[in-house]
Amino acid sequence: MRDVIVLGSTGSIGVNALEVAAHLGPEEVRIVGLSAHTRIDRLKDQAARWRPRFVAVTDPKAHALLAEDWNENLGVLLSGVEGVETLIREAEASLVLQAMVGAAGLPASLQTVDLGLDLAIANKESLVIAGSLLMDAARRTGARILPVDSEHSAIFQALGSQPRSTIGRLLLTGSGGPFRTTRAKDLERVTATEALAHPVWKMGPKISIDSATLMNKALEIVEARWLFGVDVADRDALSSEVGEDFEEGDHFAALVDVEVLDVGRGDPEEFARRRHGGEDDVLVDLRVGDELGLVHVGVHGLPAARVLNVSGPLPARAHAACRAGVDGGGLISSAASCCFATRTPLGRCP
Repeated sequence: MRDVIVLGSTGSIGVNALEVAAHLGPEEVRIVGLSAHTRIDRLKDQAARWRPRFVAVTDPKAHALLAEDWNENLGVLLSGVEGVETLIREAEASLVLQAMVGAAGLPASLQTVDLGLDLAIANKESLVIAGSLLMDAARRTGARILPVDSEHSAIFQALGSQPRSTIGRLLLTGSGGPFRTTRAKDLERVTATEALAHPVWKMGPKISIDSATLMNKALEIVEARWLFGVDVADRDALSSEVGEDFEEGDHFAALVDVEVLDVGRGDPEEFARRRHGGEDDVLVDLRVGDELGLVHVGVHGLPAARVLNVSGPLPARAHAACRAGVDGGGLISSAASCCFATRTPLGRCP
C-alpha cells in the first residue's frame, strides 16, 4: 500500500487521480492528505470520501469559509502555504502527487524531495523555474521524480530500463492548437478570441494561449531536459504523443488513453501489466507518422525553447512574461515572451 498526498485535488488531474485510487482500492492506495485553492465544496466532498489525515486550503478566504462548518472527522484543516507545508511534513506519505497550478507549486515540490518523498509531478512550473534545484535535491535525498503529464509520462514508460545514453532524440507531440495550419505571415492578425478557441480541448485561458503559441511545447522541452537528462538539441517537436528515437534507428511511441493515470506506480513494466492485462505495451513505429497526422515543427520553430533551455534566472523570467501576457488579457507569442524575459528588442527576436 502507498500513502499518497494529492496537492491540487480539485483540479482535473487531482480528480482523475482520486478516481484511479478508487479503482485500485484501499489495499493499494490510501489518501492521507488533500489540498485545494478555492474549490472548497468539492474538497469537502473528497475529504468525506477519503478521510485524509490533513486537508489544506491555500486561499485564506476560502479556508475561513470552509472552517465555519468543518467536521474534524474529515481531517485536520490547515490554511495557506504553511498548511501545505505541514500537510507534507506530518501526513506520513510516501508519494506526493503535485497537481497545483503555476509557480505557487514550487515550494511544495522542493519540500517533498527535500524530505526524500517520491514526487509525482504534473506541475511543470516547478521544473521550468527550478529544475536544477529540484533534481539536485532528489539526487541528494534519493527521492524519485515521476512525470504525470501525458507526454513525459509516455516517454518514461517507453524508455523503461533503456540507458539514457542510447537516446538519439526525444519527440514531443501536441495538438498544434488553433493555428496549426495557419501560415506564419498570417499570425500577426490573429486575435486572443481565436487563440482561446482550441479545436479539440476545452481548457483554461493560460493553457489555451500556451497551446496556441506553442509556448506549452517549449515548457515541456525544458521539463524533458531535467527529467531525462537530454540537451535541447536532442529534442524535437511534432504537432499532433511521444516517441523516442534510439541509436539503432528504431522509433517507439507510448500511446495511452487520456483517462489513464497511475498515481502510485512509477514503474513502466507494472503500468503495462495493469493497463493491458499482462500484455506488453504496444509499440508504434513513428516512421508511419503520416498515418498519425504528425507535422514536424522542430526546436527552431519554438523560439522560447532556446531561451528556456539555460540555467539561471532566464527560465523563470520567460515563464513570468508568458504568465503576465495571459493575465493582461492579450495574446503574447513565444517569441515575445522570450524577448521580454531577456530584455531583447522585439525586432531582434528569432
